[in-house]
Amino acid sequence: MNKCYKCGEQLNKKNASKEHIIQDSLGGNITSYNLLCNTCNSFFGESIDKELNRQLKPFIEQVVSKHPNKKTRTKLYTKEGEEHIFDKNLQPLPKFKIISKNNREVVHHVQSEKELDKLIMKKRGELKDGQKIEKKYYDIPPSDQLFFFNSKNINGKLFFGGEDYHKAIIKIAVNYYLSIYNNQECIKEAIDILRGNVPFRRQSEFYYPTNYQVHTLAEDEVSNIIYLKGNTDEKLLICYIELLNSECLIVFLNMNYEGPNIESIYVHDVRKQLDLKKEINIKLKKHHIEVLHLIDSSSRHEIANNRLIRLIERQSMEII
Repeated sequence: MNKCYKCGEQLNKKNASKEHIIQDSLGGNITSYNLLCNTCNSFFGESIDKELNRQLKPFIEQVVSKHPNKKTRTKLYTKEGEEHIFDKNLQPLPKFKIISKNNREVVHHVQSEKELDKLIMKKRGELKDGQKIEKKYYDIPPSDQLFFFNSKNINGKLFFGGEDYHKAIIKIAVNYYLSIYNNQECIKEAIDILRGNVPFRRQSEFYYPTNYQVHTLAEDEVSNIIYLKGNTDEKLLICYIELLNSECLIVFLNMNYEGPNIESIYVHDVRKQLDLKKEINIKLKKHHIEVLHLIDSSSRHEIANNRLIRLIERQSMEII
């Protein structure tokens, strides 16, 4: 077996861990036991992977159907920060309050009317002196607009990025390359960033080209995409990553690549849980990358986010 690319420990049957190339929570369905040991997998899971999950959580809860029986609660907020809780289809959840004698309130949300009645009966038997149960009702949203919230939320808008976010993106690219080609030396700079051996530097950039189309997106498609390309003439090894067709980035795995021409594509629809075949078109040259960080992709990023939100809203309307 291989060595763990973070700590260098030789992997064996006891310490090898099942590593998802893309996080399982994001709908990742390809794995490898030849990348990380259990300790390093847990470290990444509780740090950079956790932050990526926190930032994408509003979308994950609505569109990733890998765990259809999982009870999911979605929080939406007013601009003032008032919280409202819905089910995964954005339908209001039934709830009730337990009020103490000093008017302290504890709210309980449940998944259905049947579950609500059962829980109310149970809680009535557990009431302490001075406590009472307020009648059941639904979390009806106010008339003003509600917003998704993530760890980078500002004034009702979703924001993405930061050191841990970009490290998690780099990790996906490293995972994918090593799962196919198993050459740690070729992508040493990216691995050193994940190891923390060097000060963090951006080795990934948001990428939303306006002069050409990267791929053709079906109307209801929500997919994860990885496109790995090594170009001998350009001496360039890059990995394009697209999560939920919203977060689109280029990872620079090697800017002095001396290996063979390679190309590999992974596309998986997270709503239908199907692998897709499609052509990916990335027209980057090495001299483009030198100025990529100067390009403002915020408006294109927002367009991609809004498309996903519209799909979620349309899905919730169909269920009513």
